[in-house]
Amino acid sequence: MWMYLFTLFLIIALFAIYAFQNKRYKKTEYYEQTKNSYISVLFDKGRLGEFYTYQYLKYAVENYHSFYHNMAFCYAREANDAVKEFCNRIVLPFVNYIEGYLTEIGIQMGYDEDKKFMINVNGGVAQVNVANDNAIVHATQSNGIDVTQLENIISDIMKHIP
Repeated sequence: MWMYLFTLFLIIALFAIYAFQNKRYKKTEYYEQTKNSYISVLFDKGRLGEFYTYQYLKYAVENYHSFYHNMAFCYAREANDAVKEFCNRIVLPFVNYIEGYLTEIGIQMGYDEDKKFMINVNGGVAQVNVANDNAIVHATQSNGIDVTQLENIISDIMKHIP
């Protein structure tokens, strides 16, 4: 019985959190510009990254002085250290996020799969076999005619072409 109540409580809590976040999201300028639903942003890494980037840059623009002051003086004592901290705290997370997103797209497109190509040429006719996931393809090419007969037919046709 307590497991049932705990599960029910968990579902209600998750729904309440979702409703609160959705209401907050619909008040953002990002939502006003894109009209993307909260669910579509939440489950799409590209849109989620775009949303976070928009929010972060908006905050930086609106709070330029305090943002710059915090970055320049709170994390570093010299200008070189301030630049290093800016790159570590702002640029690097964005680059890592983009790298992860592009890796995920590559995986979805199949760039991570090991493909083997085997090209057989018999009698001037090529056959291409593609094997995935360490598979081996054994194929026999049959054109329904002997190679010498095919060459004779082609040479006869070539003689009659002006």
